[in-house]
Amino acid sequence: FTLLLIGFILLDLAHFGYPELTVVAGYELMVTAAMAWYIMAHIIYADVFGRDVLPVGRPWIG
Repeated sequence: FTLLLIGFILLDLAHFGYPELTVVAGYELMVTAAMAWYIMAHIIYADVFGRDVLPVGRPWIG
């Protein structure tokens, strides 16, 4: 959710006087979407195959 918040802040700044940030926000939100797809694919594959197929690392909070 941190990347999504950053993207929305960039869009707000672009709306209120810095229009060049629209492109930066667009790329940042595309990265956010790609990460969301990757995490959902990990969850689906782990459920289907019963093991971790895609690497996502260790949880930060145990």
